[in-house]
Amino acid sequence: MRRYLLFLIIAGLGILYLWQKSNETASVPNEHVSVVTPAQPRQVSEHDWAKHSIDRAREVAGQARKQTQDAQNP
Repeated sequence: MRRYLLFLIIAGLGILYLWQKSNETASVPNEHVSVVTPAQPRQVSEHDWAKHSIDRAREVAGQARKQTQDAQNP
């Protein structure tokens, strides 16, 4: 009897989940997805902070290298 009751509860939760999932996808409107062009600066994601730091360090090192070369070659 307990197994039958447990089966009914799990089946009921499964049916409820599937019903909710089908209603959720039907009620979500289509959102306009904007395309980022190269002219726009790329937004840095909060999960992409390490790559942003590495890119910035490379950019600063390149600027320092260029300034040093300009200073040595008047």
